Amino acid sequence: MKKLLVLSFLSFVLAGCAEQTNTIENPCAEFSLTNFPAGVKYVGVPSPVNIQSHPAGSEFQSMLRAGSKRPPNFAGSYTITSRSCGKNCRQHAVIDARTGRIIFLPLKSQFGISFSLDSRVIILNPPDNIPNVRSDVRTEYWLLEGGDGDTALEFSLACEAKLKREP
Repeated sequence: MKKLLVLSFLSFVLAGCAEQTNTIENPCAEFSLTNFPAGVKYVGVPSPVNIQSHPAGSEFQSMLRAGSKRPPNFAGSYTITSRSCGKNCRQHAVIDARTGRIIFLPLKSQFGISFSLDSRVIILNPPDNIPNVRSDVRTEYWLLEGGDGDTALEFSLACEAKLKREP
């Protein structure tokens, strides 16, 4: 009887530990891709990229020209394109399909980005992309604002967090 109680207790404790290892508390959960819908979707042939619209345009022109030929994949009328900038490093740019104007994301990512045609949120280093051993990586949630013709297109850092998975 004593062994049965001990085994029952141990299985309860171990089950609780296993459950905790799969959960991550995310203080930025409100900035999910579904909570900030995009505006009207652009339909048509994307405009050629305007290399002169950003000071770094000429340095990244191959990436930008290739990206501008693809249809929008972010926030209704923008195309995100990326290139490697070293080991675990990606540089990202946003191209307006209507005008060809370039915006570079303020930071580089180590573990990619997550975005959607239907959302104005970009998640740098999404939690699902970060290996368990990397607790020093920050997940950042950037929100696209403006760009409707009357206001300038800009990104603001909406939330950031270290989302450490338990081993």
